[in-house]
Amino acid sequence: MTSDWFTENRTLVYFVYGLVFFTLGITVLLQTRNYSRLRLARNLPWLGWFGVLHGLYEWGDIFIPIQVSNMGEHYFSIFDFLQHGLLAVSFWCLFQFGVELLRPASKAWRWIRLIPSLVLILWAIGPMILGYILTPDIHQWHGFANAMTRYLLCIPGAILSGIGLIRQARLQIEPLKVPRIGNMLKVAAAALFTYSLFAGLVTPAATIFPASVVNADWFTATFHVPPPVFRSLIGLVLLVSITLALEVFNIETDRMIRRMEQGQVITVERQRFARDLH
Repeated sequence: MTSDWFTENRTLVYFVYGLVFFTLGITVLLQTRNYSRLRLARNLPWLGWFGVLHGLYEWGDIFIPIQVSNMGEHYFSIFDFLQHGLLAVSFWCLFQFGVELLRPASKAWRWIRLIPSLVLILWAIGPMILGYILTPDIHQWHGFANAMTRYLLCIPGAILSGIGLIRQARLQIEPLKVPRIGNMLKVAAAALFTYSLFAGLVTPAATIFPASVVNADWFTATFHVPPPVFRSLIGLVLLVSITLALEVFNIETDRMIRRMEQGQVITVERQRFARDLH
């Protein structure tokens, strides 16, 4: 069966999943433009760090079992705790990216940028620390903490980021008269909306609702394909669309250089005209 093949090649699945998001992060970080006037450019590092950290988190599912087999089972809880922290921070970056894109420019609304950090702190105190202390079984805590991480940080982060990209396409890209860039941002937004379902709603099995019903085990049994495969495909769409959309920085630079050249020509003509009059 298809599900058996994915189970046997679990390492390959998680390696590809991590590679897609790590590549997304590196690509975005390398394409960041500090001189750009677009709000998207100023906030792209948040999306880049989300991709890098999320890729590292997924690779943890490959390397942690190897380290545990070498170092002993008593190290599993430590690695699991650290991996959950990495997952939360990656989704926090995505959450922050969405909030920054949607935050009003007025200083009176600067407090909005603190919302992702407040949610992260509440998550760390509640599901992460208290949940770890109060839950006697580490595997039960694993499902609970992972589900809460995705509900509290992934779902709002992905949805707000998608809305933010659509807003940027409408407010800042459409005036540039480059519809293909705006379309790519909308495709990226659609990928983020879809990602909020496959990565935010479909969680490891846990005792809380809806993770007790809608979870990775149910998804794999229903569709015969594990969620990481769909998440990898969504990440690939996000990678391609964002990469194509980043061409807007080259267009912005070309227009900036063109305006400078036109300004220099006008200045030279004025100087020549002034000399002729003199």
